[in-house]
Amino acid sequence: MNLSKGRRGEDSDWTIRMKQAGFELHFGPMAVVRHAPLRANWSSLIRHWVHSGYNNIRVRLRYEQEYQTPFWAKRVWGLRLLSPVIALYTTLAIFKNRLSWPYWRSIPIVYATKVIYC
Repeated sequence: MNLSKGRRGEDSDWTIRMKQAGFELHFGPMAVVRHAPLRANWSSLIRHWVHSGYNNIRVRLRYEQEYQTPFWAKRVWGLRLLSPVIALYTTLAIFKNRLSWPYWRSIPIVYATKVIYC
């Protein structure tokens, strides 16, 4: 898969293609994923978020039916306009889980990453 702005989104693309091919996917708690290159500074981390968001949106648009992509999410203006709301919704969903409560101080960072991703 050759995506502009780096190769990102391939895990989402692969997951959809495997489901379409009839494979049943399972969570493997012992699986380890190593990402390269390491994101060792703020600049590389933000670049990763922006590029990941860009490419994951491309994957979502490629597989609109599988993701049940709403109309407004098919347009750049819709995502830009609603990104603060989408980020808030996603952040609240993450911290709805009691296991996330000890990390409440990270809420602003989580929210910011979701806005950047959108």
